[in-house]
Amino acid sequence: MAAVAHARIAASADTFLRLSASIPQPRAAPSLGPCPSIQPPVFAPPEDLYSELSQLGCSTAAALAVRAVYEDGCRRLAVQSGALFSARLAELCGTFEAGQQGDCAVWQRTLTAAFDLQYRAAVQNMRDRLL
Repeated sequence: MAAVAHARIAASADTFLRLSASIPQPRAAPSLGPCPSIQPPVFAPPEDLYSELSQLGCSTAAALAVRAVYEDGCRRLAVQSGALFSARLAELCGTFEAGQQGDCAVWQRTLTAAFDLQYRAAVQNMRDRLL
């Protein structure tokens, strides 16, 4: 019996490690050339949906399970959004030359706003589907 439990734990750990290895890891900030350094968007999960699930009649166990799925989805989306933002920011800044810092800053703010909006829309869509 213990051998079966150990085998399950080992299989779960192996699966977790394979999944973790496939998630993009945050990289050091790319060189922005002549562009000023900016703060990346904060991809934070919105409010908790446990109370809404409870109001809809979900059991405590079901509400906790759905909340865990939602939070995990938000975390994964945040990691992917952050990695993609960094890559696109580096590409954008690579198109500007010395003396164009003002133009670059305007485009950086536009890119940041676009990524923030896309993240919030994706999180809201996931939330709506779960509810």
